[in-house]
Formats: sequence, structure tokens, C-alpha cells
Amino acid sequence: MRREIPWDLLISHFKQETGQEEEKALLDWRKQPDQEKIYRELRSVWEEVLNSSQGYTPDADYYWKRFEKRIEQKRQVTVPLRTFRIALVAASVSLILGIGMAYWGGKNLSSSPEEILQSYTTLNGKSRMVLPDGSLVWLHAGSTLNYKTTFTENRELFLEGEALFEVERKDGKPFFVRTGEITVEVHGTRFNVEAYQDNPEIKVSLIHGSVSVGNGGERLMMSPGDRVSFHKEERIFTLQKEDVFFESSWANESYSFEAKTLEYICRYLERWYHVEIKLDPSIATTQVYTFTLTDEPLETILQIMSGLNPIQYTFTENKKIEITQVKPSKK
Repeated sequence: MRREIPWDLLISHFKQETGQEEEKALLDWRKQPDQEKIYRELRSVWEEVLNSSQGYTPDADYYWKRFEKRIEQKRQVTVPLRTFRIALVAASVSLILGIGMAYWGGKNLSSSPEEILQSYTTLNGKSRMVLPDGSLVWLHAGSTLNYKTTFTENRELFLEGEALFEVERKDGKPFFVRTGEITVEVHGTRFNVEAYQDNPEIKVSLIHGSVSVGNGGERLMMSPGDRVSFHKEERIFTLQKEDVFFESSWANESYSFEAKTLEYICRYLERWYHVEIKLDPSIATTQVYTFTLTDEPLETILQIMSGLNPIQYTFTENKKIEITQVKPSKK
């Protein structure tokens, strides 16, 4: 059955131009099967546009033009499907529904149909997918996961970015995560791998189970609660006990703060939205907040926080945010 997407309504909603009746109509549409997934993925693109813009402007048309440009960029790396103003996303989402909120593409590696590379890339936020062997993966913002169609026989995949894995144990069939620099060998477990290209370190955090980490020479066995860091340039491993639940907190469906300081909250916001926050030390521990974090755009969270306490925020380049205290106006 063809899924109808109310583009005009969504456009007005993202630009905050809808009234009460329009919002009710949008809510009714989102209640239909699978439509909420489509809505969240489209909103994540809009959020990415907001977060990547230098500074903030109330001109919604400015952001909408950037949104259209962002979707057009996706056209260059995604299989061509139906066309409409931004129908590329709509068509891609129809593929997403069965495997999580990620974009798919296939590349033929040889004449054999068994040698096709499956590629999944998140637009923004986080995406959940089920691998052919039943293992679960949560992909963080800007992450790509690749594996061959022979995955059930040879459980090997390649990660660029960050992902949380919950691996199904299969006797005689180990599970490998390769990042280009290191390989994680898994024996049925839950663990987090952070391997962004622009990060000088690769981090593996073990929540439970057993994994080993190596780079072709040295190999370390990990225990639950361990975090291994591999410095790419120096090619050195560091193993230490860490709050591994915090390291994987970005993959939760929600997180509640009860009278927590701005310093505490910003640590989670950095993990949740994959951003870097520079916080004014003068307000780091002097203000407290109580709220629940779900899938709201970061801009929305910051707007609410600035309404509760006198703070101001600025988006800078490369997903960096500065939060400072509002200085009293001079009379």
C-alpha cells in the first residue's frame, strides 16, 4: 500500500508555522503504522541543519533552504528512487522501515551475488537495526556500517563512526567489528565502539560479556566495565575502568535528569547529540534542571533551558556549542 506523506504539513510544522488544527492533523498522521518513524527521520535531518548552521537566525526559510540542500546532497550517495520535492527521503524511509532508521545502498563486489556489500548510514540522531544473525545495532550520528550478504556465515562488519552492539552468541561463528585501525572480536556481548575519522582515538567500552581488541599485533582481553582507547597516531592501547553505561547512554530511548547541574547535563548532551559543548565555568554548577531527554532537537532543549535560567548559547563550526551566562543589560 502506498504511504502518503503530507509534505506541505510537515514543511509548515518544521518551520513552526502550523496552527492547532494542523498540529492535530499531523498527530493523527503520525499515529498511523510506521509513520512516526518517517517523521522522526525527517525531523532529524531538519535538526542536523539547525545544529550545523553557524549561529542562530529566526529566519525559518533560511533553514528550509539548507534542509533542501541537505537532502539534495543525499541524492548523490543514495540509490535513485522516486522524485518529489524531497521525495528521496520518503522513498529511502520506505526501505528503512524493515531495518531501522538508516539509509541503505548496495555495491556489487564481484560477479557472485554472494559478494554484495550492504551499507547503512545514519542521517542524524540514532538508528536501530537488526543484523541477519539477529544481533542488534544502534548507529549514532554520522556513522556508517558495512557488511557482505554472506554475513551469516562470516560475521564480519566494518564501522565508521559510533555504534552500540548487542551480539547474538553463535558457537563456532565469532563476530568481528573492524574500524580500519583495530579489530574487535566478540563472543556474545553488549559493547560500544566509537571510531569517528576525525577523532584521534578509537574507544571500545564493554558493558557485559567478553571481547578482545587488537591491531594485528597487540591484543587485549576486556572485562565488563573496561574501556580500551587506541591512539591512531601513536598506535598505543590504553585500558582502564570507566563508566561504560555513560559511554553507551546515547542509545537509550530516554534519559531523565532530576535537579542536575548544567555541567552534569552537558556531558550527556554531548553524547546524546554527538556534539562538543564549551560551558562557561561560572554557571557549570550554579544552576540545576529537571527534565527528560527523548528525541527532541538539540535546539529545542537549549531553548527550554535558556528560558528557565539566564543562559545563552551559540552554535559554532564543526558541531560545537558555547553556553555562557546572560550578562545583565546596562541601564
